[in-house]
Amino acid sequence: MREERSTLSSVHAIQTGGARAPVGRDDQLRTAEQVLRTDSVQVVGMPGTGVTALVETVVRRRADAGHPVLRVPPSPWSPRPTTPLEQVGTLLSHTDSPTVVVDDAHLVPVPDLEALLAAVEGRGGRVVIGVHPGDLVDRDVVHLPGLPRDAVRRLLESALGHRPGLSEELLVAGLARVTRGHVSHLRALLEPEVLRALAGLAAREQDLDALRTPFADALATRTHATLADLDEDSRLAASIVAVAGPHAPGALLDAAAGIDQLARAREARLLERHGETHRYRHAAVRDLVRRSLPVDVLAEARWRLGVGAQATGLHHAPAGVF
Repeated sequence: MREERSTLSSVHAIQTGGARAPVGRDDQLRTAEQVLRTDSVQVVGMPGTGVTALVETVVRRRADAGHPVLRVPPSPWSPRPTTPLEQVGTLLSHTDSPTVVVDDAHLVPVPDLEALLAAVEGRGGRVVIGVHPGDLVDRDVVHLPGLPRDAVRRLLESALGHRPGLSEELLVAGLARVTRGHVSHLRALLEPEVLRALAGLAAREQDLDALRTPFADALATRTHATLADLDEDSRLAASIVAVAGPHAPGALLDAAAGIDQLARAREARLLERHGETHRYRHAAVRDLVRRSLPVDVLAEARWRLGVGAQATGLHHAPAGVF
């Protein structure tokens, strides 16, 4: 594997996507085992191809085996600008052979990653980096084909609880066409209510070309319907989480969005608890919500986040929030 443009030459690169994407539990565990057998490693893939899911699996496996794991938000909400090494510096000095995890590492300057690698490996540890294609690895190396149909079929089988029959092959084909390799998009379409609607449509239509538009619109249609069913404050809470990004601290979201409002967005299955904070169940849904926010709602979400950040002592926000 070529890494001509990589400045992290000591870090192995593992692609996700195509036949090797961690699209199901077995696939994910096999790829995780490959990561666990290496030293410091980059998991490289396009958005939605399962990079974060694989990194999370590696974290769980390391923690279950009794190894110390330190997480580093790549572009954190913090009292002041900080580097990944500064974030784990104190813990690192008291931890032997740690696994340090940096997801969304394309948000981190290369020199900061280099400094983190040197410090962690100097203590006999490893760094697991989740990153989208970019300057870290040559683009030719990480060019990903679409998710193959057999992988879509495996995920659909898991969602249905049975192997897709001949009558459901049109559903497989429609899902494969519309998701184009994005595991997050596919998983969002496999939510029970969405899948039932798509399965019924495929059974009635029996024409793949006729399914193109309704399948392509399915995620937006369902997401906007779910948002419309929420009260205004809970819709704003969902918007705030989308704007704040996947690494926002729980205290910030509680202050900016409201605990009860976040709970209602969670009950609507837009959000889920992740440790002490909230995040979208599916990154594809978060991205859709973020892209479709009206200007006035985006402004209100940013204002609420600014007030919440001041209240919680977070004076530095990730790039792109404000």
